[in-house]
Amino acid sequence: MRLVLVLIWSLALCGAAVGQSDLLRDPGFEQAPVSADAVWRGNSNTELLLDDQNPQSGETSLRVSAVVEPGQGFAAVSQSIPAGSFEGRVVRFRAAVRVQPGSDRVGLWLRVERQAGGMSFLDNMHDRPISDAAWRFYDIVAPVEVGSQRILVGLVVHSGAAWIDTASIEDLGPIGAGNAGPAPLTARSRENLEAFARLYGYVRWFHPAPEDVDWNAVALAGVDRIEAAADAAELSACLVDLFAPLAPTLQVSSEGLPGIPVVETAQGLVRWRHSGVEMRPRSSYRSELINAETYEDLAGSLPGGVAFRLPLTVQRPGSGWNPPHFDLQRAASFRPSGQDRTTRLAAVVVGWSVLQNFYPYFDVIGDRWRDALPPALAEAAVARSDAEFVHVLERLTVPLVDGHASTGPQDRRGALPFQWDWVEGQLVIAQDVESLGLSAGDLVLRINGQASRDAIELESSLSSGSPQWRLNRALERLRSGPVGTSVALEVANPQGDARSLDLSLMARGPIAALRESRPPAISDLGDGILYIDLTRASADDLNDANFSRASAAIYDMRGYPGQIRPTFLSRLIDQEISTAPFEVEIAIRPDRDPAGRTIENMAWTIPPGQPRFSGRVVFLTDARAISYAETILGIVEAYDIGVIIGAPTAGANGNINMIVLPGGYSLIWTGMEVPRHDRQPLHGIGIPPDIPVERTIEGICRHEDAVLEAALTWLRQSPGATPLR
Repeated sequence: MRLVLVLIWSLALCGAAVGQSDLLRDPGFEQAPVSADAVWRGNSNTELLLDDQNPQSGETSLRVSAVVEPGQGFAAVSQSIPAGSFEGRVVRFRAAVRVQPGSDRVGLWLRVERQAGGMSFLDNMHDRPISDAAWRFYDIVAPVEVGSQRILVGLVVHSGAAWIDTASIEDLGPIGAGNAGPAPLTARSRENLEAFARLYGYVRWFHPAPEDVDWNAVALAGVDRIEAAADAAELSACLVDLFAPLAPTLQVSSEGLPGIPVVETAQGLVRWRHSGVEMRPRSSYRSELINAETYEDLAGSLPGGVAFRLPLTVQRPGSGWNPPHFDLQRAASFRPSGQDRTTRLAAVVVGWSVLQNFYPYFDVIGDRWRDALPPALAEAAVARSDAEFVHVLERLTVPLVDGHASTGPQDRRGALPFQWDWVEGQLVIAQDVESLGLSAGDLVLRINGQASRDAIELESSLSSGSPQWRLNRALERLRSGPVGTSVALEVANPQGDARSLDLSLMARGPIAALRESRPPAISDLGDGILYIDLTRASADDLNDANFSRASAAIYDMRGYPGQIRPTFLSRLIDQEISTAPFEVEIAIRPDRDPAGRTIENMAWTIPPGQPRFSGRVVFLTDARAISYAETILGIVEAYDIGVIIGAPTAGANGNINMIVLPGGYSLIWTGMEVPRHDRQPLHGIGIPPDIPVERTIEGICRHEDAVLEAALTWLRQSPGATPLR
């Protein structure tokens, strides 16, 4: 080791300019990184070591170590390059990397920053972290938009250490080169892609293959090769050719079901065991290879007139395997994006396959999902933009009735400077906005020229979940988008006087966060009633709340209690309580086959705590209460802890899961099943209130919080009342 250096300078990642050259400097990492003219720099969490032991090339490599507790930050090294001549072109950052065993979330990173501020591109390989202890080359391909200011490249390490060497940045050509434009599918090509989607899921999730496969590249190459198959025989040959490097014993035939192969030994066999499916480190879900006692395979028919047989148990993949490279029929400058037809089709293939095999609520939603794939493929083939394709992915998730389901990227950092609500069949301004001349109770008649009702119906049609959650989501989506986006509104006061407004979406923050005027997060409402807004209060606020003088408590759960731990319930109980079952499906066979399906219950308990509050308790709720909020309210309902007042909750509980699709799109879904305590379904229904309350336009005009007022009325009129169950 030549020299150890701990860096305390700010990283270019955080905005400090580094260099002024159009080309990458010191690409072989031969220069001391803390000299005055150093070009590779790290953040305060980084220890850099110029290492002359085992460089990939030249005299030295750069060792990057994280000097931070896991989960508390990351180490990173970077170099800044002016965008200059790269504007409007695609660049590739490539470097050799090797990783110290036991390190976590190591990856190259590349960011493109705009002259006007913000970034147009970021990739830190979080969806494909590097783990190999031997030198291997990795790369990131990125478009540099016209109007870009600089490109930042480097290495990020969340824990442990890694080495980087032999870096380069290359101009691959103009943006868009090699992209395929919209074109409809034929009946034959659609069947080909349906067959590919099914077999892709079987091979990826259930056929043991060595690590480090770029499965998104497999999907892209598969669409390239398989869509054009002219008949069943050609489809069969294309499928075998594509998957041969990953599943060499796969059989596909256009002449009937392939026969069972002769298996010489059952020793050393392994198979996949999925608890959910692991897509991210430290998630609730795990995927692991386990020992298998006997040979087992999967066989059946696929669309397009072919049949297959795929082993589910194979000899444990050996070490030192070099994953295959799946070439795309594209120019070197091609980067997967929503502008490209192949990317869109591949993203549907990957997204549909993971949901088909691991979505936990098919027993609840019935046949809604059965025919989801063909229209999604057809729509993806003709989508004309990223935004249009995001809608395709959204419509794919609608049959799941999953309030957690979402797709991206979607820029929702801006919002209108007020809240609104759908009340009595009207879109109603929920608060006064003096600067705009708006008053609570004013009606929004049209949004961007479209009747408000029609706009809400359209947005609701792009959302998955219960009716109440889809309405809630539509209200939020209609008032949000990129900062600066113009929104045209036609509004009228209760007397019918109409006028037009042209507004720009403002940066979010505390702007109009609530649809009703609530008291401070912790408030004494008089008559011994303590108010606690769990959606705004912190843990410290809750600890400081004065329960000693209270005879009743109102907990506001109209939203997500992100800062509050469930242990607050311990003061409201005198016996141990538990959550509803958190059921994670353990799958060893695809398509949710009952023969390979068991359930793991991840429920947890809460013991009673002190001091105990023995007063009456009310919980306020509505469709904004989702997921964790429903875990809490489910406990309240099951153990008669308090009265629930308001409207039904969202109806979506269970930890989420996420996959990154070709083109960088994200797909999020609920990864486990959570019923109510009595085994009645929660999914798509929600938890009903004991006392239903609906807002009125008249009440909004008077700045009333109808739900809170109903709770106060119940407490004051029923001094000795007990929970209504």
